[in-house]
Amino acid sequence: MATIPPEKAPKPGLNIYGRAAVNPDKLTIAAEELGIPYNYIHMDMLAGEPKTEWYASINPNGRMPAVVHINEDGTSVTVFESGSCLLYLANEFDKEHTLSNPIAKPEYWT
Repeated sequence: MATIPPEKAPKPGLNIYGRAAVNPDKLTIAAEELGIPYNYIHMDMLAGEPKTEWYASINPNGRMPAVVHINEDGTSVTVFESGSCLLYLANEFDKEHTLSNPIAKPEYWT
């Protein structure tokens, strides 16, 4: 397994891997709206970073966005695909349902 370059390695807290594009922007907008501090790790498409071995350990699809959330206790959660990442952010950080609806409500599915 390839080692993640130090400047791309996830730091404690929420880490969003992306570039200037619609799907990664969805995650940063959600994080900003929820007031979640995050580290944004820019991926260089021209250098082929999304297809590198080290990034495949984060997202085997080689696409963006991806999230690595390192909790205070040192455990981590890795999520990829924008819809899954948004659901994770809502579940983990939107306890007041500012941007989401409770799962038990019919509005959750709409």
